[in-house]
Amino acid sequence: MKDIRTLHDLVDEELAAVCFVRDYVEFCFDGPILRALVPPILACDGTQITFPDPTSRDQLCALIGTTVQRVELQDDVAITLTFTSGHVLRIRLDDDARARIWPESEAAHFVPGIGKPIQVW
Repeated sequence: MKDIRTLHDLVDEELAAVCFVRDYVEFCFDGPILRALVPPILACDGTQITFPDPTSRDQLCALIGTTVQRVELQDDVAITLTFTSGHVLRIRLDDDARARIWPESEAAHFVPGIGKPIQVW
């Protein structure tokens, strides 16, 4: 496994698990974790679903075993992961998304591994 330090290092990594923890979602990559504290949005083939909408859990779990093809980080806008399956996962970083959970809250965390600094948006 390559040394993962930043969000962009997730390119070519396979999603190993999706964990639903109370009101947020973790995307696990055999060590690194991308934590969506705001509702993640999944799009594919012209359809879009937002957690916790009905069937969103099944749709997010369908990403398990797929590989990240591209990572885009637009500060104060969104984190976007495109998978080889054609699915696009988006975590909004804007103030409106944060305000839905708690004023001035964090929208996402990236935990690159044990003992490595956590990145917070």
